[in-house]
Amino acid sequence: MYKKMKKINNSQKKKKKIVITWRFQLICFTVFVIFLAILSQVAYLQLIESPELIEQGNLRSLRIEKIYSDRGAIYDRNGVLLAVSVQAKTIVADPKKIFSSDSLNKQKKYWDAFFNVLHLNRNKFEKKLNANKNKRFMYVARQVTSDVGRYIQKLKLDGIYLKQTSKRYYPSAEIASQLIGVTGIDGHGLEGIEKKYDKWLTGHPGSKTYRKDGNGNIIENISLKDNQPGKPIQLSIDQRIQTAAYKAAKQYQLDYDCDSVQVVMVDVKTGEILALVSSPSFNPNNRNDFQSYRMQNKAITDIVEPGSTIKPFTILAALKSHVATTKTLVHIPSRTWRIDGSTITDTETMDKYSSLKEILMRSSNIGSAKLALATPVKNILMMESDFGLGKKTNLELDGEASGTLHLSRKNWNTVDKSRLGFGYGVSFTAIQLAKAYAALGNHGVVNNLSLLKLKDKTKGKRVVDRKDVDSVLNMLEAATNAAEGGGVFRADVKGYRIGAKTGTALVVDGSDGRYGNNYNVLTAGLAPMSNPQLALVVVVRDPKGDSYYASQVAAPLFSEVMKDALQILNIPPDQN
Repeated sequence: MYKKMKKINNSQKKKKKIVITWRFQLICFTVFVIFLAILSQVAYLQLIESPELIEQGNLRSLRIEKIYSDRGAIYDRNGVLLAVSVQAKTIVADPKKIFSSDSLNKQKKYWDAFFNVLHLNRNKFEKKLNANKNKRFMYVARQVTSDVGRYIQKLKLDGIYLKQTSKRYYPSAEIASQLIGVTGIDGHGLEGIEKKYDKWLTGHPGSKTYRKDGNGNIIENISLKDNQPGKPIQLSIDQRIQTAAYKAAKQYQLDYDCDSVQVVMVDVKTGEILALVSSPSFNPNNRNDFQSYRMQNKAITDIVEPGSTIKPFTILAALKSHVATTKTLVHIPSRTWRIDGSTITDTETMDKYSSLKEILMRSSNIGSAKLALATPVKNILMMESDFGLGKKTNLELDGEASGTLHLSRKNWNTVDKSRLGFGYGVSFTAIQLAKAYAALGNHGVVNNLSLLKLKDKTKGKRVVDRKDVDSVLNMLEAATNAAEGGGVFRADVKGYRIGAKTGTALVVDGSDGRYGNNYNVLTAGLAPMSNPQLALVVVVRDPKGDSYYASQVAAPLFSEVMKDALQILNIPPDQN
């Protein structure tokens, strides 16, 4: 019996041992499977999804901050600063942090000061903040002054940060604003020189790469790439002449209530532009009262019929075509002349037979019309074209107008052809006329215009015989000589020999091509005539009041600007 019981107990122990072994093996197998699964997942994450996960992690923690480069400065020909980048601050917000810290409520007094200094509406700001509440970055204000930036920094508002940046400052303000232009909020040029030379002026930004923790604190600086500042530009403009010309133009615009006044001065020998003025203008440092029409540089965008300022070129065309000589006398029977139903009028009675000098000096429309009728139209138009009239200059500035010359027109009636002689039927910009008169002063050699200060002498192109040009220059000088009866004596400058021509042209009224009752008045000329160095063109658009002739309005302005320029440049008076 005992043996039997012992046998049963051994059997039970054996079965129990088998069960325990089986359970242990099951547990081990399960643990092994779990371990294998974990190991497989780790391997999958490390080997297959690792790059993607690293990238996601970097997106959360890595930051690349752009380091802005200063834009190149702009100088006048003498090194006077015209445009420069100055330090500024950009205010940014971290909406998520502002909400998590309940900063708007806890720091209400400081937020009120914040809104006040930046002239922000609190409700609009909070609305924008709510729209971006899960974001970590939002622009608040850009290019604020360093003083404003320091004030905001002292407020110590949670979620408000300052970034270093720069903004453009223009020391000359409105005096040269249309020429220099402006930059946008991103620092790139939008108008004028700023746009034309944007690539040259714009530097290459640097960058700073760093890592942040979950609280937005920098925990690791990774890399730093230095920025490269933009290159400077030196213009041909003489800021002293530009300032004098602008102040005079602005005063004349106010005095005569005219639409605009344009002044262009060119160095005769080089083609460098010394002054390029258009009034009204604007202050690029204050864009709160911004009016787009004031940005237009009307000396390059607006075309005008030149009136009698074209007469030197009419005479040149007649001389070159051999239909007249300096000794030719033109029959002018009276102050009026009827031609094909149209009447041409002179402002004063001419000699019955007048020389070319008298025609230019006393500005005879009849004499100029007869010269135009005797000269092939193509020769007149090509003469004007050769001097750069009726086509864009080489400056390639935005908005520059080409003018009208009608070179392809084949059929000309007698009236239209006669009017070419005294500046009707063609139209030019002030800068084109300045280029043409500079070529006259350069004895028939046309130079390209330049807005940059030139280091080397330019080689121009001769377009007409020097002998003919010198003859016309003598006539032009006589026009400012009151003793000889010159009609442009108000353009004279005491102590200097001046050669100039005025032009008074009716303005086309409406789209029907008819002339109205308004005028554009011009004066174009050279100084000193003993050795011409400066070419100056003045255009006054639609002067109001009783004084509307060029000799009354534009000529005195010409005299004032030319006198200032001659003195500024220390050009000695003529001995004779």
